[in-house]
Amino acid sequence: VWQVDGGGSVDPATVITGPDGRAVTSRLLGDRPGTYGTVAVAPALDGATVPFTATAMAAPRPELVLAVQPSAEATAGVPLAQQPQIQLQDPLGAPLAQEGVTVTVQVAQGEGSVGGRTTARSDASGRVIFTDLELRGESGTRTLIFAAEGFTPVTSNEIAVSPGPPAAAQSTVSVPNGTAGQQTTITIRVRDEFGNNVSGSAGSLSVSISGANPASNLPVTDNGNGSYSATYVPVRSGVDEITVRFGDQVLGGGAQSSTVSPGPSDPGMTTAQVTRTGVFFVRIDVLITVRDAQGNQVGRGGDEIRISANGSAPRSCAPPDQNEETCVDNGDGTYTDAFVIIAGAVTVDITLNGVPISGSPFQL
Repeated sequence: VWQVDGGGSVDPATVITGPDGRAVTSRLLGDRPGTYGTVAVAPALDGATVPFTATAMAAPRPELVLAVQPSAEATAGVPLAQQPQIQLQDPLGAPLAQEGVTVTVQVAQGEGSVGGRTTARSDASGRVIFTDLELRGESGTRTLIFAAEGFTPVTSNEIAVSPGPPAAAQSTVSVPNGTAGQQTTITIRVRDEFGNNVSGSAGSLSVSISGANPASNLPVTDNGNGSYSATYVPVRSGVDEITVRFGDQVLGGGAQSSTVSPGPSDPGMTTAQVTRTGVFFVRIDVLITVRDAQGNQVGRGGDEIRISANGSAPRSCAPPDQNEETCVDNGDGTYTDAFVIIAGAVTVDITLNGVPISGSPFQL
């Protein structure tokens, strides 16, 4: 009597020994690789047993072979320069001419995904040709795996993926507000569509300025790891619009605004209109405009203005609500005064923060 251990079957299950005392049966192993047992039992011999063991091996399968490896280097989001080709191969290693086998590719190791047409069918010779595969996602190293039902899959060699072309939506431009006469730094971060930092693109970036301080083609410095910068020194107060382009793309979501404030008050650029009316009783009217070193009206009050006529005690200026004299700080960088003196010739001295302004003293 033959007994099955581990699956499968025997045929016949009961055998009568022949003249030589031998008994033989056929053993069909199970449908999975592994170890299978069979036990022969002879009831007439007080249940004597003999065990047998057989190992089932997987049947040979046809396989996929990379006839053409994909490019060893790739740019994220850009089709591979060398597209892979697969050859079907029979279990003995010969080319298998089988048409219509669908082969699918995906990332085997590394981050990201595969773009393009990721499935292709074999032609009459058993060749599978991919035409537009690209690697998407962060830069780094990838391998690809190609698989088809009923075939042993194949894995590609390593592919080094570098950042893709700059993408306007992922790149940023930062511009602070500026001060006339002082350097303004434009900070640029260039990334591809997957957020990878793009280095080595300084020569392809153009920076232009419109508005109060127009300029074009500012030099761009590559600071490494996708960071770039450009600088300029505005001289006019107002609003500048800074546009950064990579080719035809405008980076950072469009032009960036920088409000340029006047610089520190400068006595040498500050001007005054001093007029007189009358002969003996002389009226003096004064309008002072405080400017920075670039000639911009400072647009704010608070500077120390002193006015003296013919050596008299200096008159100071203050806001209207604090003013006890005639000189008024208008809060916009202008100061006005009016007074009457009894004199023939008049000399008016005006100082800004202790320094004579342009044209002072004024002879009237």
